[in-house]
Amino acid sequence: MGPHRCEPSSGTLLFKTAVSTMTGFARTLLAAIPLFLRSGLVAGLTSSLVQVTNFGANPTNVGMYVYKPTAVKANPAVIVAIHECTATGTVYFESTPYAGYADTYGFIVIYPSSPNSGTCWDVSSKATLTHNSGGDSYGIANMVSYAISTYGADPTRIFVTGTSSGAMMTNVMCAVYPNLFAAASVYSGVAAGCFMSSFGGVDAWNSSCAEGQVSETSAQWAAEVRAMYPGYTGAYPPIQEYHGTADTTLYPENLGEEIKEWAGIFGYNAAAPTQVLDNTPLPGYTKSFYGPALQGILAQGVGHTVPVQGNEDLKWFGFVAGGPAPPKSTGGSTTTSTASGTTTTTTTTTPTTTISSTPTSSPTGILQQEWGQPVRRYRLDRTHGLRVTVHLPGTERILLPMSPGVIVVVWVLDSGIAPFPSCNPIAPAMFYFARTLLASILLLFSGLVAGLTSTLQQITNYGTNPTKVGMFYYKPTTVKPNPAVIVAIHYCGGTAQAYFSGSPYAQLADTYGFIVIYPNSPNSGTCWDVSSKATLTHNAGGDSLGIANMVPYAISTWGADPNRIFVTGTSSGAMMTNVMCAVYPNLFAAATVYSGVAAGCFVSSFGGVDAWNSSCAQGQVSQTSAQWATQVRAMYPGYTGPYVPIQEYHGTADTTLYPENLGEEVKEWAGIFGYNAAAPTQVLQNTPLSGYTKSIYGPALQGISAAGVGTHCPDTSASEINWHELYHHFEHEHGVDGHAPDKLNLVHH
Repeated sequence: MGPHRCEPSSGTLLFKTAVSTMTGFARTLLAAIPLFLRSGLVAGLTSSLVQVTNFGANPTNVGMYVYKPTAVKANPAVIVAIHECTATGTVYFESTPYAGYADTYGFIVIYPSSPNSGTCWDVSSKATLTHNSGGDSYGIANMVSYAISTYGADPTRIFVTGTSSGAMMTNVMCAVYPNLFAAASVYSGVAAGCFMSSFGGVDAWNSSCAEGQVSETSAQWAAEVRAMYPGYTGAYPPIQEYHGTADTTLYPENLGEEIKEWAGIFGYNAAAPTQVLDNTPLPGYTKSFYGPALQGILAQGVGHTVPVQGNEDLKWFGFVAGGPAPPKSTGGSTTTSTASGTTTTTTTTTPTTTISSTPTSSPTGILQQEWGQPVRRYRLDRTHGLRVTVHLPGTERILLPMSPGVIVVVWVLDSGIAPFPSCNPIAPAMFYFARTLLASILLLFSGLVAGLTSTLQQITNYGTNPTKVGMFYYKPTTVKPNPAVIVAIHYCGGTAQAYFSGSPYAQLADTYGFIVIYPNSPNSGTCWDVSSKATLTHNAGGDSLGIANMVPYAISTWGADPNRIFVTGTSSGAMMTNVMCAVYPNLFAAATVYSGVAAGCFVSSFGGVDAWNSSCAQGQVSQTSAQWATQVRAMYPGYTGPYVPIQEYHGTADTTLYPENLGEEVKEWAGIFGYNAAAPTQVLQNTPLSGYTKSIYGPALQGISAAGVGTHCPDTSASEINWHELYHHFEHEHGVDGHAPDKLNLVHH
């Protein structure tokens, strides 16, 4: 699921479909295109990415990957490049230009790799937000000490950068381990401490912060930063903060909070920049200088995240002329500190040059430039969206499953196409080619929507809709009398339009004369709210109420058969499918769930809307059937009618929503239906596909475990795209073909 809640990416515009009729040639072509384009960043490197497994104290098992070129300078500089949600250290290596620059300039690149669900970074726990106390930040800090002791890296030239969740972690590293870094670049993040969890959650999502609702003074932010390293009196790293005005994952208000935070640390006035440069470093970008150690860059019309130009990074970090990073903010101080867990002691001596907004002559160290000159730099983009999946206006990663095991990956930018994968910088001359290439890919892929008898339509006024859930629908030209309806709920990072384009329901609707409703999430990262009290209570509000009111609209407007309303969803949409079956069981005839969690498992202890719950995601929430059933019944107090027959799918290799969740889903509904979750009545091997095991617990409940199947590419993702099995379930078991299931005769307890 991303964004982040990346479900992540939280994460990723997942076009989920199996195109079984795709020719071998087309499949091979589509699979080869992104690999070919992607290879441009890593082809011809002088060395390869290497994993380091024993680099020091690492309580959360953060992965360390290192690119060390063949020709490394003596006492080399180091760039720590931190990926976004849904990515990995390996992906960031492949999709950013740092390794190539390392070959040219002789520095080393460290690519940390997140250990968390959805591969977002823990920027919320007390441990990660406190110096030498643990968390992901501690593991990353000890990578720096390792680089100094093992590679002889220059401790005064350690730089850090990151995107989205990696941008958040970059701010955290500057706050918690300021002694380690010489400068930082941040792309589409939030202020350090903004995601702090009130309940101590590790890698917890904070919608209030993400949506720009957290606002503090510079003094308040600075106090928070200083509390992260108690007693520290040394310098903090100079920092650049980038953000897009159209970011709907981490809202652009967060740029103002980041500026206030670091202005408070550096003693600048966040409300009065000393200089403002329009159209810098790109047209539509505005760069504001608050002092030599702080810049904020607002990118007009850019979503999540802001793209990066590697050359600007090199300038900011002082590798090339044109705009060096200034010295650390506390002139003349010398600090000695150790990132515990290794035996290396790092001594950092801050330059004694007086900081001023006017140029000075002959700066020392790596800078060799004038402090006050415009310093341009911005980072390579990728989404991450946050949780799970990836996202939104701006750069969007699209996974196009062609068949089990073959998935094409493309990344789309608002203003054009960035190369694959991850929106790598691309020469202007390539844009037309890339755009044309994507158009060709989509033409090959457009078989799913080509030749339909009608088009996707939007309804804006369909009933009570407190959270502004979008309603899109596909109504074929020829609709049967009293048609059936399938409500198809998208994943994080997806949209109704994406689910329409990436699933075969519209074509099937043309064939069988039913209607498809595609709800559209209103939330950051386009995940669904499955955590708030409102959404988990009948007729109390939340996203679930908006979706529920689409059903009576369909019945009253199109004459839909109320006994043949079905619901399905993937990932975050799968979670919402379980929630709909629990909160509005009276509305649905059957459901199929692809890679979700039990209804109520994501409930927020602090009432958070669209809140992430790592404990649930990682399969650490376990209850009895009776306990789950009690939770479900509490969602619709007083309801005595039947509940919805349901199929639950999950992959055994799912590292976003761990496979233990399938057992909890089965226990939940077994408790409702009076079945024994520990004793299926029938088990079918290799059903519906090879490697899948279908367990039947009774006429209203099935659980399907998909061996080796995960959540995202490079896994087969088959549990998310078995549309033919899903349709088989609806058509033959639950009446899409005109034979409505006798729901009232199902055992109900």
